[in-house]
Amino acid sequence: MKYTNYRSIIALRTNQAQFGGRNEQGKITVRHRGGGHKQAFRQINWNRPEIKGIVVAFEYDPQRNAPLVKLFHKETASYSYILAPQGIKPFHEVVSYPKLANKSTDIYKLLNLGDSAPLSFFEMGDFIHAVEAFPGQGALFSRAAGTFCQIMSVKSEDKVVANKYATIRLPSGNQRHISLFSRASFGVVTSGNYYKKSLEKAGRSRWLG
Repeated sequence: MKYTNYRSIIALRTNQAQFGGRNEQGKITVRHRGGGHKQAFRQINWNRPEIKGIVVAFEYDPQRNAPLVKLFHKETASYSYILAPQGIKPFHEVVSYPKLANKSTDIYKLLNLGDSAPLSFFEMGDFIHAVEAFPGQGALFSRAAGTFCQIMSVKSEDKVVANKYATIRLPSGNQRHISLFSRASFGVVTSGNYYKKSLEKAGRSRWLG
């Protein structure tokens, strides 16, 4: 994955300074943390109300270990950020399916990398990320680089699914029942060679805080 040289969207960026592990009272709550360069926080579009978006760039986020994808929404002429799934390429179209979509359509064959949909639209064994714990809460699970969740049970004869819940295996290996109305994104979060990078010197560790 190659990052682009385009500047991040100013409207979706918030500058944050490092405080050396101190809280709002100035007291040290995290030890052995000092220095740190001023960083810009990118606002991720977790709810994804836009229907369609086109991948126009890959960006580095200093606040996260996973790369970001910049989407352009033609209907609203706006931009947004989402986590970059593994294998996604420029000019790829990403679709966000509404919760009240008609399930009678063959939506299973339409889901591509990065698509967002309720859990009821995924098949058993699919790898997903940015999973909501509760409907409308926003993504909570599988947001780090290289992480994913897996759908373990979506069978109609399953008693759990009959109560509108699906069984999801979390990155920790634990299984959890999550509402079928909770949203998730299709695919695995790319690592972007994050785990292969080396700090190389102590100064770079100070830059990161």
